[in-house]
Amino acid sequence: MCRVVSGNGLDGGRKVISSYQRDIHGGGANELNEVLVQRQVLAPRMSGLIMSHEQNSDDPYYLVEYDDETRRTDTVTGGYPAKSLYLP
Repeated sequence: MCRVVSGNGLDGGRKVISSYQRDIHGGGANELNEVLVQRQVLAPRMSGLIMSHEQNSDDPYYLVEYDDETRRTDTVTGGYPAKSLYLP
């Protein structure tokens, strides 16, 4: 079963969730993945992402990649250089 975490008033997230559930039932997604839907930030000061393992080596620790300079939200996910923090 897909676990979905969302806040109040996020009706637009329903399309994302139903699309993801179709992928699970069609064999295209891992049912252990989680989907987080949240409100759009209109004036971000910082953005980034957290992964539970290192991408290249698959080592099991948290990797935080973030951009605290450009005020954009697409730099880290777009492959632009970002700051990294490793947590055991």
